Amino acid sequence: MASVNLKGITKVYDGGVVAVRDFNLEVDDRQFVVLVGPSGCGKSTLLRMVAGLEEISSGQLYIGGQLMNRVEPQARDVATVFPSCAFHPHMTVYDNMAFALKRHRLPPHEINRRVKRAADLLGITPCLARKPAALSGGQRQRAALGRAIVQDPQLFLMDEPLSNLDAGLRAQMRAELSRLRQRTRAAFLYVTHDQSEAMALGDWVVIMKDGRIQQAGTPREVFDHPANLFVASFIGTPQMNFFDALLVKQAGAYYIELADVRIDLPPMTQARLADRGIPGQEIRLGVRPEHILPRPDEAGNGAGSLGGTVVDSERVGSALHLRVAVPLKGCAAQDVALCVSTGELPLHQGGIPRGSWLSLALPGGLLHLFHRESGCNLL
Repeated sequence: MASVNLKGITKVYDGGVVAVRDFNLEVDDRQFVVLVGPSGCGKSTLLRMVAGLEEISSGQLYIGGQLMNRVEPQARDVATVFPSCAFHPHMTVYDNMAFALKRHRLPPHEINRRVKRAADLLGITPCLARKPAALSGGQRQRAALGRAIVQDPQLFLMDEPLSNLDAGLRAQMRAELSRLRQRTRAAFLYVTHDQSEAMALGDWVVIMKDGRIQQAGTPREVFDHPANLFVASFIGTPQMNFFDALLVKQAGAYYIELADVRIDLPPMTQARLADRGIPGQEIRLGVRPEHILPRPDEAGNGAGSLGGTVVDSERVGSALHLRVAVPLKGCAAQDVALCVSTGELPLHQGGIPRGSWLSLALPGGLLHLFHRESGCNLL
């Protein structure tokens, strides 16, 4: 199978509207790359350019080492899956899946082999004789995937293929996609606005905003080491908490001042700041809800801690989602989100009720430090 290489891809519409600008990405053989970002960030436009459905304004697109800018869509050896399945309603599922193969004049026995193999892979063999209208939402989506699989492409292009499904079916189809990528030789370029879907499916995640790449990396890399404030706020549920704070450099050592609280930083963080020559400055301090620890006042254990009143408490499965109003010096109280495993709360088996007072520990090794103006991660 072949790799995909996008070099400086830009799309400018009439009127000077720039949808994608200077986009560079390599997709290796059998790699599952997810483009994720808010609506209007350019991810679907990029996918359509790779498919040949949109003209590339500038830059080069290579598939399998061949320049594809002027190659017709049907000659690119890619298969596309979109949110709307768009079946031929008068044909059976079998005939819909076989349609493209018949158009390419494949032998009947080869068409039959491919359709039945895809149907077996996706668990829709009993549906092959039905019309699309007789299928459930999940079956229709499987049939749409099957229609792409039978083409045996070197690249799958998927634009929010699960967006029309309910939560249960989305989870089921994510599992189907994970199995599919293990059994096929093709690469995947997958578009979604759902960051949970991106993190679950992709082995390489590309976060986009305003037509540009904000960060690209493994799901763990973009979660643990967000490149800037946008990535930090977009990736993660509940969303990361942010505070205005002060990074202090004193006698060659660093610590953080947040309101009246001093937060000491671990040696590794100190060394990274020193290596980069970071001066003391006002910063945006980020901490994920699952990294904030509720503690009794006497159990701070040296970590920086804040206190506040629980204003919302919601049990979500085995986790407790809390919102705590924390008064900060010189400004109104700030709502802070926490996500705590109920197994870690032996003293609160029934949850933590609204109105409770909590002391919140912010472990220095799990904090994110962002430049106040540019939003870039200082680490």
